Amino acid sequence: MITIEKRRTLQLSTTIAVSVLSIVLAFAISSVVLAIMGYEPLKVFSITFQKTFFQTKGILENIVMLIPLTLCALSVAFAAKCGMWNIGVEGQFFAGAIAATGIAQAFPGLPPYLLIPLMFVAGAVAAGLVCLIAALPRVFWGISEILTTILISNIVTFFVKFLVYDAWHDKGTVAAQTAEFVPAAKLPTLIPNSRIHVGLIIAAAVVVLVYYVLKYTVFGYEMRAVGENPSAARYSGINVRRYILLSMFVSGCLAGIAGMLEVSGIVFRLQPSISADYGFSAFVIAWVARLNVGAIIIIGYLFAGLIVAGFKMQMMGFPPSLTVLFKGLVLLLVLAGELLTFYRIGWTRRRRAAQGGAAHAPAEALSVDPSCKDEEE
Repeated sequence: MITIEKRRTLQLSTTIAVSVLSIVLAFAISSVVLAIMGYEPLKVFSITFQKTFFQTKGILENIVMLIPLTLCALSVAFAAKCGMWNIGVEGQFFAGAIAATGIAQAFPGLPPYLLIPLMFVAGAVAAGLVCLIAALPRVFWGISEILTTILISNIVTFFVKFLVYDAWHDKGTVAAQTAEFVPAAKLPTLIPNSRIHVGLIIAAAVVVLVYYVLKYTVFGYEMRAVGENPSAARYSGINVRRYILLSMFVSGCLAGIAGMLEVSGIVFRLQPSISADYGFSAFVIAWVARLNVGAIIIIGYLFAGLIVAGFKMQMMGFPPSLTVLFKGLVLLLVLAGELLTFYRIGWTRRRRAAQGGAAHAPAEALSVDPSCKDEEE
């Protein structure tokens, strides 16, 4: 018979092995799907990943994708550290992009050293408020933040469509987009002949700041205490409601910064397609990395390569649903792997044998010395 016991301590080797096994199984299942579709999986993966991870152009594009993915994954992880599930990262990403676009359109005459910081602050605060509003029903009425973040994310997404099709639509084109930003609202590039922009430095600074706050500050310690055991944190005098609201606000700010950097550094206008499914990918990255900031960067780079590889596969004639399938498989298998990470699976055969021997021991003892009763009498 199989028994399941909760582990007293988490083992790093087990966590790494489960994550790697999840990705390997996702590749295996995706290979089966490719084979059913009539393709050669090894040939497809070798050509695609060679162009993505072993050529300069592919590596530079991975870094471009890494910027929003890392910030969005940090958004998920920051809320999760406080025991909250921020599922609406996609909507907060767009909220930051909307606010940054609005500032760029409202103040086109400002110099770059004023316009860019203003767009940065507007994008972060707008997305933070969106996430904060989604957390209020959880704090005051006990309504799950999973539901509220998803619903508000959908509202923001539809609001983007209203802006690009109607209110802010560029009259000079039929495409669903706003007018292009003025030069002062565009982030300068870091590497010539590439799309890597100054946002890479900004994102790196944000990552370092988040790591420091979570690791070395009282705020980070108490926030993690709330996430691990809200009742104990409340008993020790920590204001649980305040930390939940602050964590969700900061979580939204991180996603909003990603949206601002995307419209200011890559697209230079608001479009409904500026997100390459960053919200879903960020959720997968954060949990594959076990909410570890350093691991988020590594896993984020791999997923950035997966997105770039997906684009290349589409150019080769493959359906885009294959990339979504792979990411979904990774998330599903990682969540299923939680059983191996937090629980130990074993067999009860030996244990039963030992218990059986112990159970028969008193009877054997009585049969060996039947005269005990007489001596007592």
